[in-house]
Amino acid sequence: MDSILESWVIPEVITKYYPGGFAGFEYDGTPIWIDCLGMVDLKGALHLFTLNLDKRTSKLQLKCTSIGLFYSVSKREIVKYKARQAEYLLKEMLPGISEKYGRTIEQVSLIFDMQGIGMNYLWKPCKLR
Repeated sequence: MDSILESWVIPEVITKYYPGGFAGFEYDGTPIWIDCLGMVDLKGALHLFTLNLDKRTSKLQLKCTSIGLFYSVSKREIVKYKARQAEYLLKEMLPGISEKYGRTIEQVSLIFDMQGIGMNYLWKPCKLR
């Protein structure tokens, strides 16, 4: 974990499509980090539909491809990304801010934007066997 900043490369799909990040400072120099969970495609609900013409049979084929964030990267990579963000804040950002303000800054204001998350994200049906 200590070397995650140097050794782990963030997957491109996360850097492009995972919303949120550093937003600024509070009046006392505390950094503000926003995590927009409501904007993440949690269930991979985005789908890409394509129509293909089968030249052999002359029939149209409808193909559905899931392109949600969680279909593009593993849950493990999302967790590593969140751990990397925490390490970045603690090891790189806070020391620089402390130096700038001339005093030790030891906390971060973390805002979770939950707009768009409903009970359907928190409920998972069980399977009876």
